[in-house]
Amino acid sequence: MELEKGCILIDNSFDYKMLGFNVREWIEVCYEFDKNVYTFSIIIDDIKNGKYKIIGKEPTILDAMEVLSKNDRIISVSTNQGNFLVKSNDLGDDESIVDVDYSKPHIKDQNEEFINLLHKLLQQ
Repeated sequence: MELEKGCILIDNSFDYKMLGFNVREWIEVCYEFDKNVYTFSIIIDDIKNGKYKIIGKEPTILDAMEVLSKNDRIISVSTNQGNFLVKSNDLGDDESIVDVDYSKPHIKDQNEEFINLLHKLLQQ
């Protein structure tokens, strides 16, 4: 599995999952513990040496924004105070606005309205 933005890592010592969100010579990760979100950096060599393991990748809100922004039918994609806003030629003159929970970066954890909108836009 490739080390990239959005990959899910596990710490082999403590068995907790982390989400990687910035990859350079190191990877910045975040994880939730006791209802708080923490961030820190991991040196890439620690992953290569087996201290951390990449266990998967789940599509995130940022992945959806990136894909939609490359679609010719989408005029604009933005976020604002817990909303996801999309303006598309296929939606007419109106913007589609749906609530998003940014504390849950993975699409699978979002509300049904958000998921249905993404499905509709990606199927056209």
